[in-house]
Amino acid sequence: MKLEKGDYGYLAKIKREKIILCILLAAGMACMIGFGYYRYHTMKTIFTVIGILFSLPIAKVMSGLLVIAPFTPLSIQKKQEIENRLKEDQIKENQILWDLALSSMEKVRHFPCVVISDKEVFAYYPDGEKKQDYNEAKTYFSNLLKNNSHRVHFNMTMKEEDFYKKAADTDFRITNPEEASRVVETIFVYEM
Repeated sequence: MKLEKGDYGYLAKIKREKIILCILLAAGMACMIGFGYYRYHTMKTIFTVIGILFSLPIAKVMSGLLVIAPFTPLSIQKKQEIENRLKEDQIKENQILWDLALSSMEKVRHFPCVVISDKEVFAYYPDGEKKQDYNEAKTYFSNLLKNNSHRVHFNMTMKEEDFYKKAADTDFRITNPEEASRVVETIFVYEM
């Protein structure tokens, strides 16, 4: 099964892919430099230059990895608990987006769970222990939706029990599937 943005496990998959790619590029770099030295017994060869050029894609992949490395995906038990508690309230599986790493000019923020409809977007943001960080994240996500012409109500919480309670009190029925799809597409534009 191919994982896509918003699927559970996507963030972990991206981390694994970036780590493997870094290892392969570093091995390619070492092979080129090693072959040049083995063949010509000097470091002054085109193989050394080619090997050193491998550092550019390594740096690009590593920078992306370092940005998402601190984000811990939800455990499978926590995911199942969230699904069980939310599905009691008639929220469909395709309305839940998992492990979003949304980027802005200032920083990348991790939203482990976001529930969407064409009128409501509700995010779980447990990293907002500091009030300022919480307010910045809420403003960022709200502006992300408003600046892309979505007329949806946005709400966010950092406490798990508040997440369940507010999600139960919110109507997530989709009346306009095209608008709900546009909301998801907008969110995915900012996804790492």
